[in-house]
Parts: sequence; C-alpha cells; structure tokens
Amino acid sequence: MKFFLTFLFSLFFFANAQQPGKSIMYQPQEKDFIYPNWESRFKLLSQQGFKTVIIQWTSYGAHRFYEKHPYWIGNILKYAKQYKIGLIFGLYADPEYFKKIEKNRTDIKIYLKKLYRINIETARTLSLQLDKDEAFKGWYIYDEINDEAWQDNIRHKILTDYLHQLDHALDALTPNKKIMISAYFSNKTAPDAYAKLLNTALPEKWILLLQSGVGAGLVTPQKCQTYFKVFSKVYDHQWFPIIELFSFRGKIPKANYDIYLKQHKCSNKNNVLFSWRYFFNKDFLQHYIK
Repeated sequence: MKFFLTFLFSLFFFANAQQPGKSIMYQPQEKDFIYPNWESRFKLLSQQGFKTVIIQWTSYGAHRFYEKHPYWIGNILKYAKQYKIGLIFGLYADPEYFKKIEKNRTDIKIYLKKLYRINIETARTLSLQLDKDEAFKGWYIYDEINDEAWQDNIRHKILTDYLHQLDHALDALTPNKKIMISAYFSNKTAPDAYAKLLNTALPEKWILLLQSGVGAGLVTPQKCQTYFKVFSKVYDHQWFPIIELFSFRGKIPKANYDIYLKQHKCSNKNNVLFSWRYFFNKDFLQHYIK
C-alpha cells in the first residue's frame, strides 16, 4: 500500500511539473507599442508549436510598460489564451545591473535589497491583473547569474538569501506559479563548479534558463555543448537551454539562422529561443519556417 501511494504521488508530481515546452523570450521596447500586431505574432508562434512566451521585463529602468501602456497586458493575455500559449511575466530590469554586480563596484547586499523591493512591488501591481487569468503561468527574474560575480562565499550567500527571499514573497503572493531565472557562462568558472554554485543559490522549484553564449561570442559551440552536457549530469533541478538567434556584426547584434543551427545541435532538451525580436526578422523566419 505504501509503495502504491508513493507511485501515485510520483505520477501526480510529474504530471503537474509541467515543462514550458517550446518557448521564446520577448524583450518589450517602446517601439512595440506604435503599431502593435500581437494577434498575428501569437498566431504564428502557435502555428510553429510554441507553448510559452517569457516576457523578460515589464519594467525597464524608469519605463513601467504596464503603467504607460495599460491595454498592453490585456491584449497579450487575450491572444495568448486564444492561441493556447502560456505567459511568464518578467518583473523589474535595472539597465545598470551588469555593472553593479561587478566585484568591488557596489555594496552588493544593499543593491540586492533594492532589487528585491522593486521586484516585489512590481509583482504586487501586476498580480492584480494577472492572478486569475489562465494564460498567466509565472514570473521571470531578470537578474542573470553569471559565472564570475558570485564565486566567493560571502557574495554567494548574499545572492542565495536574495533569491530565496524572492521565492518566499512571490509564492505567498501568487502560489504555485512557475519562477524562472537565467544564467550565462563565459569560461570564468569550470562547468561542474558553476552548476554546483547554481544548485545551492537557486530555490529548488525554480526553472533555470541557461544561455548558450554562442551568439554573444562568449564561447564556441563546442564549449557550449560541454557546459550543457555537464549541467545535464550535475545540476539537480529543472533547467532548459537558451538558444541565441543573433550574432554580432560590428557592435550591433543581427538575426543569424546559422548561429541558431549551431546551438540547436548542442542540446536535446526543449529550448528557449532568444529572442522574439530576432525570430520575427523576415530573413530568419524565411529559413526557420521552410
């Protein structure tokens, strides 16, 4: 009887630990609201088998898109439901984040307390509109965890405390919703050590999105494949690779289908495409859909 109950619990757990499926990340910008074409884009994503859109932020610096464009969230919720796509809503993105987490540039504990406060304020405001909507599947935390800034024990503990406090507050606000966060590597920490660092820093139920770094020029496709293989063995919780759809030509990133193909071969897991803006590039779509 005990075995049977354990078996039933296992079935229930795996049935409800739903994977995000084929996913794409979206970075809102002001120009998106001039000629909105939400329906056509959600329709195309649905036709191509996408199940989840991860909105990287709803507030970027001083730009609170959810306040300045009040009908935006209602529209994307409408079309997400219509085309059976789940939405993960990002919270606050600080444009200075990557500079501020560099060692010795700032008091990291005070800075993360500020991010905590703004993230929770943003989530409280958004939850009033999102909480009962069936398309709302969870939250995304913008604060990407690299393989350089958090190695020493003190900074690692401060990061861990920050993420677990966020977890507790968001779960109290919107129980049983997914929480996602990204990480990226640039050969600053060995793959197994980096996976172990993230094992302890992230709350167990969070979904880690691991950026390949190939499009950004941080690693080669071969090195990316090494990291992905190690994470499959060493990282204890749920994770998915982010596949970058761009490469840098000069200082400006451009959509690049060949870069997508190179990364796609690095992993057999469901991928998160980065990002919406490059995916809907005419040349990229032409290659992707054919």
